[in-house]
Amino acid sequence: MIADNGTALLKRVYPQGMVRLLVYMIGRVAAKMMGRVSESSFTLGELTSLTGLRGDQLEQLLAANPYIVYIGHGRYRLNTLYLSKMLDELQKLYTAEQE
Repeated sequence: MIADNGTALLKRVYPQGMVRLLVYMIGRVAAKMMGRVSESSFTLGELTSLTGLRGDQLEQLLAANPYIVYIGHGRYRLNTLYLSKMLDELQKLYTAEQE
């Protein structure tokens, strides 16, 4: 669900890390499409808060992920060109973390 202010409201608890990050980024893209936010990007501070990862951990995660792109001025967003592939990968990551 997407709140009126554009915040993604998760119906389940996702573990810290990549799965949670991708879910929130998908939510932000949806919020932008719905006109609830003007930007589909996140700052490093927002990403730290959302994922629970800090410093080097977060930077390594962002650098190694083809689904997230740096757009400048300290902001990152979902690379929607790979949305279908990313959704498949998200399903695999979520399933693996549940086992």
